[in-house]
Amino acid sequence: MNQSLFGLPKVELHVHLEGTIRREILEKIGRRNNTLPVKETGAFLERIYRSGGDLSSFLRRFAAVCHHLRSPIDFYLAARDYGKQLSRQGVLYAEIHLSVQIFTRRGIPLQPILSAVDEAFEEAYRESGLMLRLILDGVRQWGPGSMLELVEMAEGTRRWKVVGIGLGGDENSFPAESFREAFRAARDRGWKTTVHAGEAGGPDSVRDAVEILKVDRIGHGVRAAGDPSVLDLLARCQIPIDLCPTSQRETGAVAKNDIYPLRTFLDRGIPVTIGSDDPALFQTDLTNELSWLQGHCGLSPEDLVRVERNGLEAIFCEPEVRRRLGAIFHAGIRSWQRNRTD
Repeated sequence: MNQSLFGLPKVELHVHLEGTIRREILEKIGRRNNTLPVKETGAFLERIYRSGGDLSSFLRRFAAVCHHLRSPIDFYLAARDYGKQLSRQGVLYAEIHLSVQIFTRRGIPLQPILSAVDEAFEEAYRESGLMLRLILDGVRQWGPGSMLELVEMAEGTRRWKVVGIGLGGDENSFPAESFREAFRAARDRGWKTTVHAGEAGGPDSVRDAVEILKVDRIGHGVRAAGDPSVLDLLARCQIPIDLCPTSQRETGAVAKNDIYPLRTFLDRGIPVTIGSDDPALFQTDLTNELSWLQGHCGLSPEDLVRVERNGLEAIFCEPEVRRRLGAIFHAGIRSWQRNRTD
C-alpha cells in the first residue's frame, strides 16, 4: 500500500455503523449481552466475518451482527472504535448510516441510541478533530410504510448530529415509485436524502433514484456504467455516487473479472466518491479502497484529490461545519501534494 495515502485528507460518505464492528468488538458486545453461543464462539464469529458469497449472504451476515446489539452502550462502543479507525487513516469527516428501525422494533428506544452515538462522535472530535455525522437508514424490504415511519421518527433528531435520511437493503424488493411519498416528505422537512441503487438493481434503478426519488446522492450506483443514457443523466444532474469497490466486487454488483468502471464515471464528469460500505465484514477500509483503485484503475494523485473533493462537496452537514471542514481539507491537500513521495 502507498503509505502517502494515510496523509491524504479523506471524506467517507458510504459506511454502515453495523458493518464497521470488528470481530473483537462484537465479541465484547456479545459476551456482555449473553448473545454468543456458549460453545464454539470462535466458529460462530468466523462465519460472520468470512467474506465471500452474494448480496443475500452478506445481508444475512449483517443481520447476524445486528442481533447482538441490545443496548445504547453497544452503539457507543461501535462508534467509538470506528472513530479511532478513521482518525488513524487521515479521515476528516464521515457520514455513517445506521438502520435504527432494526433496533427500535426490538424495543430499544431511539433517543438513547442516538445519545450514545453522539457521545462517541463528540469524543472523536475532541481527541482528533474528526467530524462525524449520522444518516438514518431505512430498510427497503420493509416497504414504504416503514420508510414514512422513519421520516416521522427523524423529527427532532438533528440535535444528535443527524444530517440525512437514506434507504438501504434489498433494492429489488420494492420499486422506487413505492417510496415517492416518503422521499417527498423527507425533502419537505429539510432533509438531505440518499438511496442504495445500482447495486442489486440495474441502471434503471439509478434512473429512478434521480427522477422519482430526487435524491441528493446515490449509494453504489455502479451498474449505471452499463447504460450511457443513465450516465448522461448523472452527469447532467451532477448527482454524486458513492462507489465501494470491495463491497461491489464481493456481492457481485461488479463481476470480479470485469474491469472496475471507475474511469467510466470520472471520464463522464460524474462526481464520484469512494466509500468502504461495511469495512469489518468486507475486511477493508477507506485507505485500502483507494490503494486498490490506484493499482487496478490507474487512479492518479490528481484523481485522488478529485474524488476526495467530490466527497467534500457531497456532504450533508450544516453550513458552518462545511466551511470549517473546507478550510482544513484544502490546507491538508496542499500539504499532502507538497510532501507525498510517490
